[in-house]
Amino acid sequence: MSRPTTTDKTRVWILGGTGAVGRQVLRRLPQQRVVEVITVSRGAPAKAAWPRHVQMDLSQPDVTLPLHRGDRVINLTQRTPPSLVYETIRRGAVFVDSSASPTYVQALRRAAVEAAGPGYLLDCAGVAPGLTNMMACRVVERHPKTRRTEIAVELGLSKHAGLAATEWFLRNLGTSYDATINGAARNLRPGELQSRFPFHDGAPARLALGFPFVEQSVLAQKFPGPSTTVLSYLALDPPWATAAVARLLRWGAGGVLSRNADRAARWLLRLPAFGPASTRVVVRGFDREERKTGELRFVTGDQTSATAAVIAATALAAPVLAATSGPVLTAADVLTLDEAVAAIRAVQPEARLEGGTGAEPALGKPEKEVAG
Repeated sequence: MSRPTTTDKTRVWILGGTGAVGRQVLRRLPQQRVVEVITVSRGAPAKAAWPRHVQMDLSQPDVTLPLHRGDRVINLTQRTPPSLVYETIRRGAVFVDSSASPTYVQALRRAAVEAAGPGYLLDCAGVAPGLTNMMACRVVERHPKTRRTEIAVELGLSKHAGLAATEWFLRNLGTSYDATINGAARNLRPGELQSRFPFHDGAPARLALGFPFVEQSVLAQKFPGPSTTVLSYLALDPPWATAAVARLLRWGAGGVLSRNADRAARWLLRLPAFGPASTRVVVRGFDREERKTGELRFVTGDQTSATAAVIAATALAAPVLAATSGPVLTAADVLTLDEAVAAIRAVQPEARLEGGTGAEPALGKPEKEVAG
């Protein structure tokens, strides 16, 4: 789509705004672009010097907000019901969502379509999804012969991700998901597909596990074709943590952890953190003959501040209502890859994007399917 224009100043709501990502998003919203910031959460903010705050349980099905036309609503909690998306769009506001869960995002998308404007849903805002979508789009755009796209994210475990994020990870260990392989939807279990990716220069490729990230389904719709394949993987650093998760999944523990995600998350958060403070993304493409068409790698530090930087940049880049072509856009529709990287580098100067091309043998074909 053509690059849209944005409003001069806007009012921003941050749902779940008192959490770690919400506090970082707040820091990335410049006063010259935002007339007011309102945070919403069940608890009260920890700091006295805070923007306007609304204490509210966002999980309630009848939750409502006094929204104005043109407001930006940044959603950082998967407890927010689709009915609020419907209300937001009907009032002419923009609902910016950062969730990585396919089922939740699809529910929000259905609500956006039913609302039928004048606002819209802007999803896949963040690093994964978000930056990952932009990287995949660049690989496919620059290498039109690409038929299989693989996205892998490696997360350093130097600090705990927070209760909500840890619960999300554990809950998804027992959740099957659909991925598009050779143009057809295939239902997979986490870890059923495994592959190795070159996350680190000069080091052997590391194991990554197939995981239910939403960009798989979003990009499969964006890259239509009779042999399209889009797969997402997750790895942890140090790599023994990835191997441990793979072993638990092989033993059938994914369902147990998923059903007890709340208690398991609280227990894990009591343990000491370990590993590096890094976030790494590898996106690569392959043609019909399974030869590599292109590859992009991104390296940065802590995921929390990187994710917040992209979310804030996406919300500010959101087009005026008249410029939208439908009820659903993604961050990749309003923000370029270079702009997203620049937003991250503003808070993490060490962040870098690296690209490679060439017709090389397909080292990244899924190497293993785990039974049981």
